[in-house]
Amino acid sequence: MTLWIVMGLYPFLLIRLALWFTGESFMPWKPSDVSGKTKKAKSPKAKRQWTKIANKLLAQGKPEGQAIREANGVTKRLYGGKK
Repeated sequence: MTLWIVMGLYPFLLIRLALWFTGESFMPWKPSDVSGKTKKAKSPKAKRQWTKIANKLLAQGKPEGQAIREANGVTKRLYGGKK
């Protein structure tokens, strides 16, 4: 159990804490990653918008699945998409 904490959770928490103290953001998704997450964002502009929305929701502490769902919904409303 202790080894798992040291090897898995502890480094992650240190990185998040360092980013928080420096004011930098943790942006895990880039527009090039969007194709694997959604079919709703087809144009480069839509992909950039999807990325901004999803990363902002993650920065607010939302779970990854919820960030993807909400970004998909907004992208669909703004740019249309497959129904």
